[in-house]
Amino acid sequence: MQPYPGSVGPHERRIHANRRNHRDRNRLGMSGSGLLEIRGLQVQFRAEPPATAVRNVSLDLRRGECVAVVGESGSGKSVTAMAVMGLLPAAPRTQVSGAIRFEGTDLLALDPARRRTMCGTRISMVFQDALAALNPVLTVGFQIAEMFRVHQGASRRSARRSALDLLARVGIPGPRERYGHYPHQFSGGMRQRLMIAIAVALEPDVLIADEPTTALDVTVQAQILQLLADLRSESGMALLLITHDLAVAAEVADRVAVMYAGRVVETGPVGDVLARPAHPYTDALLRSLPGEATAGGWLDTIPGMPPPIEQTPEGCAFHPRCGWTLERCHSERPELELVSIGRHSACHVREQVHHGG
Repeated sequence: MQPYPGSVGPHERRIHANRRNHRDRNRLGMSGSGLLEIRGLQVQFRAEPPATAVRNVSLDLRRGECVAVVGESGSGKSVTAMAVMGLLPAAPRTQVSGAIRFEGTDLLALDPARRRTMCGTRISMVFQDALAALNPVLTVGFQIAEMFRVHQGASRRSARRSALDLLARVGIPGPRERYGHYPHQFSGGMRQRLMIAIAVALEPDVLIADEPTTALDVTVQAQILQLLADLRSESGMALLLITHDLAVAAEVADRVAVMYAGRVVETGPVGDVLARPAHPYTDALLRSLPGEATAGGWLDTIPGMPPPIEQTPEGCAFHPRCGWTLERCHSERPELELVSIGRHSACHVREQVHHGG
């Protein structure tokens, strides 16, 4: 197999255009301290048979940085985010173990009331489907102002003023007129801005964005990504971005964690990972990007399908779809190990993949 080819298409240009900036930032290092630490997270749904959606996931998020979690649908990205927010079905339907520490406090050990307070103020989330997340029978102004009334005890007038400021801040045109409108009266991109406004109203330390640009056209997608970048720059909040789009990760992230079948299989600075992947799955994702080299022809694809979460193969879960498979890959599960400074990969042939075979 050959290493990932040079920049040839629009998606690839977006990836390559950001590598130099990311390398510069990674050399300088992130100035923030540890904020959110996930250690050995395991999420199992008590079905028949039991289904383990997240397997021994560990991630770090520092103040002011953006970490992108990427992978195909069903890889465990959104379940990881929901576990952080405490939004999964309660036990015994769901079993969550490991540790999720925010500023040293394990969220899994908190009583439900305290955890709801922390996840409603210090940690916030932008959901994938804004129309489903917004209340259809309440005006958007009421829904934003409610954040200030409930959590800060603001008066109705003060809450309205803060909501109007926030509508303007996230780029809603004519905020005074739009304050009394309902969610269905907004476009998809505007609804996503409304979701972001609600999520950042209380100035959280951590914002989790779950596929925030799904189903949006390219122009609106770029606007939403720029809005998230601007808000992060203004407030210093950390961003955990859940996405299946490598170009989106390249656009905004400092570091990336690639997930497959519930596990993190590669981590590192986003520019380095996308330039020289050290896991066959990351390499295959990059090869499947459309570009000028494939114009009018066939796209590279990853053979097969991701395994059902209740039927994960023994050994490396990716081995049935992998072109680098060794005999040991069928029975011995690889763990995340150091490839280079700041780079880790869970692959028995990580060095060969990293150096292009």
